[in-house]
Amino acid sequence: MKSDLFHVYPTDSRVNNFRNNYAYGETSSTAYVAGDSHSLGRIGSSNFSGYTSTVYEPDDEFKGDLARTYFYMATRYADKCSNWSGGMFGSNYNGLNTYARNLLLKWHRDDPVSAKETQRNDGIYVHQHNRNPFIDYPELAEHIWGDKKGENWYETSTPVEQVTFANLQVYPNPANQVVSVTADGVDQFTYTIFDISGQLLLSGSAKSNDLIAISQLNSGMYLFQIDANSKKQVMKLVVTK
Repeated sequence: MKSDLFHVYPTDSRVNNFRNNYAYGETSSTAYVAGDSHSLGRIGSSNFSGYTSTVYEPDDEFKGDLARTYFYMATRYADKCSNWSGGMFGSNYNGLNTYARNLLLKWHRDDPVSAKETQRNDGIYVHQHNRNPFIDYPELAEHIWGDKKGENWYETSTPVEQVTFANLQVYPNPANQVVSVTADGVDQFTYTIFDISGQLLLSGSAKSNDLIAISQLNSGMYLFQIDANSKKQVMKLVVTK
């Protein structure tokens, strides 16, 4: 986790020391961290609802980058977030506390994915063999924390074509040790389970109402794909331990 390249950035040592371990935020302070208005960050009292202590505000062009980094870390390491310091993490909203969720969504919306982020995502994939899905699919953040929370998400723009199984259910959901799958007209199927970064974790075949073991999965959110009758559908699976 500490060496995960998606949250390891080169930085100016002076600015990094000023940032310290303050939470990210927004401030009306004019105290720029290097003493002049050309610096790319400033420190002061938070003026963003939900947090009143000292915060570090990065330059606008990096806010979306940091938001998507935090989205990735809060998802990839959701079971560890409650132990992290810095005023941004908790057990709610898949690792982010309410303040961080609202702040980072704002930054994510105001500063869209740049070519630099896409190139960095590609470069990290070469070495680390996974990607930041919030760079590849920015709308995912809205489905997990934002305005579309609770709505189904589809990789393509044709969701009607992907909703292929009537009354598909994966239960229980959230789950702990096992899940079962039922759908109208589906007796036997294959399944694959991915983490949010797209890494394949489990696969197999089963019949309707069979118990599928998921005990080896850590707490977090996963993508559960069902394949049957030359069709497939992906559902969100939440695991709690």
